[in-house]
Amino acid sequence: MYLCQVTPDLFVCDLASLQSDLGYDFTFDPKMYINADVVYSIDYLTYIAKNITDIIQSIAGSIKKCLILDLDTTLWGGIIGDDGMEGIQVLHFGIGKIFTELQLWIKQLSKRRIILAVCSKNTEVIAIVPFKNHPDTLALR
Repeated sequence: MYLCQVTPDLFVCDLASLQSDLGYDFTFDPKMYINADVVYSIDYLTYIAKNITDIIQSIAGSIKKCLILDLDTTLWGGIIGDDGMEGIQVLHFGIGKIFTELQLWIKQLSKRRIILAVCSKNTEVIAIVPFKNHPDTLALR
């Protein structure tokens, strides 16, 4: 049993896990250690601050837990039921770039354990096609 499980007012910011996700080279800066006696890099300190902020917001009850999205003209340009898979826009350039960027941001939210949901007029059979078959929806796989 962990100490934070038996102590209700103790909240843990898991720096080891965060460092494992980001890598040693990103998190440690020898120049900072030598010059300022700070073990972590400046960039890593922003991740630590964000993690602590998330903990505080969750205690305060101000964190959102679910994101509900439409599909057509939200996750991709076009309407999958009308335009077909070839007619939707999701690319790393042109107008499709914004949809790819949104998908990447949504993927980051899912890594933070935000629940993702879809609300669409499309039938499930039609709506799922781009997720399974479109080569440029890799961001959500």
